[in-house]
Amino acid sequence: MALSDSALYGSWLTAFTLVNLITCVCILLCSKGVVVLFDYSDASFIFILFFFFMMASTSFAFAISSIFSRAMVAAIISAIVYCAGYAIYETAYQDTVPRAAKLFSC
Repeated sequence: MALSDSALYGSWLTAFTLVNLITCVCILLCSKGVVVLFDYSDASFIFILFFFFMMASTSFAFAISSIFSRAMVAAIISAIVYCAGYAIYETAYQDTVPRAAKLFSC
């Protein structure tokens, strides 16, 4: 392939950053204008929160894609890891879980 890896990843990162930026602006406009979801929150904080979450998800996808050579395996493993991480978070940070278990989950 004539395109270097850094140019390929850079173009994907730029494209996803623009898509994430547009998505965050649309979420912010819909949640502050049409339906008031975040009435007591600062709009810039909500924008930064959603944008960083989307960029973290994009970075996770880049990290997983660099580990596996087949796209289907990477998609399946990343979905499992993502859901398992969320399940650990949801179960560990309940009020009934002892502090030692919460620290171990990190």
